[in-house]
Amino acid sequence: MRILTAILLGLVVYFQYQLWFGYNGYEDYRDSLKEVQALRQKVSEKAERNAQLKAQIADFKEGSDAVEEIAREEYGFKKSDEVFFHTQ
Repeated sequence: MRILTAILLGLVVYFQYQLWFGYNGYEDYRDSLKEVQALRQKVSEKAERNAQLKAQIADFKEGSDAVEEIAREEYGFKKSDEVFFHTQ
């Protein structure tokens, strides 16, 4: 009877170890959850960036105001009747 109890106890310990620390155990599960959370965050950031780009594309298609704004801000363009003052 003691041998059977020792064998069963050994099996319980072995299976518990496999459950918590073995391949596809609880530790792997937690690591996978962290990885999924990080990937969801990246997807959310990319979706936000895509929405901004879609809005910018719509502005470009609708009129020349967006093009003029970018030309002024990024390239320093000005109209012929304007005076540009550069301050620091």
